[in-house]
Order: sequence, then structure tokens, then C-alpha cells
Amino acid sequence: GRPTEKSSTGSKDDQSYYESALAAKLAAEDDRVEDGNTPTPSPPPELSAANVPWYKQKCRVISIAVVLAMVVAVAVVVPLALIQDGDKNDAVNSGAPEEPTSRKNPEREAAIAARLVLVTPGGNETLMEPSTPQYRALQWLVYDDEMELDPAADHLQQRYLLMVIHFPSTKDASVDSRQWGSAVHECEWDEVQCEDKMDLMYEYGQDDIAWTDDTPERIVTGLTLRQRLGGQIPEELSLLSFLQYLDLENNKLVGS
Repeated sequence: GRPTEKSSTGSKDDQSYYESALAAKLAAEDDRVEDGNTPTPSPPPELSAANVPWYKQKCRVISIAVVLAMVVAVAVVVPLALIQDGDKNDAVNSGAPEEPTSRKNPEREAAIAARLVLVTPGGNETLMEPSTPQYRALQWLVYDDEMELDPAADHLQQRYLLMVIHFPSTKDASVDSRQWGSAVHECEWDEVQCEDKMDLMYEYGQDDIAWTDDTPERIVTGLTLRQRLGGQIPEELSLLSFLQYLDLENNKLVGS
């Protein structure tokens, strides 16, 4: 009844089998470890301001600034052009001539008109009506008078009144440098006589007349208007307060 002993050959075969299986298992695990440690390729770096060269950044900023400037220019210029075209069309449709830019001085015109309206029969309505001699005289004082009087000049109103009388004139303008409207004091124009303010104050007295700073230093006292006037007698003659002599011979006047 002794137990049967295993042969030594069988035991050696089993041991070799187990050793082979263990070696294969360890080899497989080594392969998995090696596969897990294999580095994964990193993605390319993202493009950022830190990675862009400075000169490319500067070019980008300049390009953006140019585009913005063009947008602003278009936004401003186009509406202005449309407005100007609209104004021109309005002027054409209304039939009113466009006033030259060089003759636009609204501040000076308003300052002078404010004083002239005080001595204009009919007031502002007459002064600003383009068909009247009053309006022509205003425009002449503002833009054409070579004396270029200050709006506060003491003889501004006196010079205006004479030009209102002059514009409907039927007399041809002479070539004399002292013709009406020339660049000298109106008291030096042909057919105009004046006296000094101080002499008239002595003659009339200082209490009977309200002498003011607006009273001219040289005052018109006489006019010789032969063959010069036609139509209605100018009301402005009555506004020359110190007029003592008036010659209207050979004129075609109506009224009284």
C-alpha cells in the first residue's frame, strides 16, 4: 500500500511550464508599462500676443487705426456732402442767387444793421429787403466800402443815409476820386458840405440839442443834388438833422 511517487521527469516539466508562463506574463506587463510611459506628442503652442514678434504687433495696430480713420472719415464727409448738395438744390429751386463765401460776414453785418435800423424808415423790414436802396447801402458798408468803418464809428449812420440817397441816383458817376462812395470821408465827396461838431455846438448851444457820442465830428449841413435824383423824395433827407442847405434843381422828383 505505499503511495506511488511522481517521477522526477514530470516535476521538471511542470516547473519549466510555470517558469515559461511567468516569464511571458512579466514580459506582457513590461510591455504595458512601456506603452503607458510613452510620451504623447504635445499640441502646437497657441498663437498669443506674447508669441507674436513686436513688429507684427505694430503693423496690426497701424492697420486697425487706418481702418478706423477711414470709417470715421466716411461717416463725417458723406453727410456733409449731402447737406451741401441739399442747400445748393434749395437755392436753385428758390431762384435765389448764392451769395459768395467772401461776402459772408454775419457778425459784422448784424452789428452794422443794428445801428442803421434806427435811422431807416420802415425799420428792419425795409433794411433787409434786397430790392431797396437801404439794403444796397447796408451791403455796401459791410462789404464794399474801402473805409471799412467800425460798426461803432460816429459817422456810420450819416454815411449810410447819403448812400441811400445816392443809389437811386440818375446821375452818371464821375471819375473824380471824390465821387460818392469813394474811400474818403463823406464830407469830402462832391456836392457835400459839412461843419465841425464843435462849431455847431457853439452855434446851436449845448443845452438845446442832445449831443451824444453818436453825433459825428464832421456833420453834413449842405447838399447840392442837381440832376441826380428821380422818383420819390428820399425820406433820408429829413434824417440829416443839421442840413441847412439843399439844392434839388433839375431833378425828376415827386412827392413833398
